[in-house]
Amino acid sequence: MRNTHENRRHLVAGAGLLLAALGIPFAALADSTSTRYQVDSSAGTVLDRKTNLTWERGVSTTALSFGEAGSRCAARGEGWRLPGKKELESLVWSNESPTIDSDAFPDAIPLSAGTTLFWTGTSFAGAVGSSWTVNFATGESYSVLEETGGCLVRCVLSN
Repeated sequence: MRNTHENRRHLVAGAGLLLAALGIPFAALADSTSTRYQVDSSAGTVLDRKTNLTWERGVSTTALSFGEAGSRCAARGEGWRLPGKKELESLVWSNESPTIDSDAFPDAIPLSAGTTLFWTGTSFAGAVGSSWTVNFATGESYSVLEETGGCLVRCVLSN
């Protein structure tokens, strides 16, 4: 069975051929990986053309505390930070694991880390000392205690 990204590409290509045969103009889906993401392998970043955010292509390979995650992002340089909840959720685009584009983000969920949750910088209003996380295995968001939780991090830079 092909992966989700490949299935979408084939579906889009098939739809384009069908519409072309009927004489109907066709434009590719705006969220297709070939148009949405610009990968810079040398810098280790991915530009999301839909949100105009630059993402860290690689991720932490071990679970980090909330404080460690923030420090890791700040260490990348000026402007790098933990993403907001909506920013990180914008990378979820499939209902199959991983729910993030594995072409643009090949190490979407490092199996050695023991978690599939990624920190955001957005506080969870329902519990003091908790922040939102995004699970790239399911596409769902959860709150995690900053003090005790260990999650992965994908840093972001606003352009």
